[in-house]
Amino acid sequence: MLVNVLGCFLLELVLLSTTLALRLSAEWRLALSTGFLGGFTTYSTFNAESSALFRSGAWRLAVFYAAVTVLGGLVAGLLGAYLARNLLSAQSG
Repeated sequence: MLVNVLGCFLLELVLLSTTLALRLSAEWRLALSTGFLGGFTTYSTFNAESSALFRSGAWRLAVFYAAVTVLGGLVAGLLGAYLARNLLSAQSG
């Protein structure tokens, strides 16, 4: 959890500072954000996309995106676990 929260902080810091102050090229921003920080935590990318939607005024889309990502991931994980359990029990029985 700490890594995800720290990743969110660092990604927003990198994206805004490289855009506003450092004025790095899009390629460098991409390398720093998705390359370096993407390897650190993928959750930070989810946060950056949600934050960008909120900042652009698309708050409904941001809420929808966040809800579908979190709940969809949870449901997908539960379905994967269910499928794995059923496949393993079918093989052993």
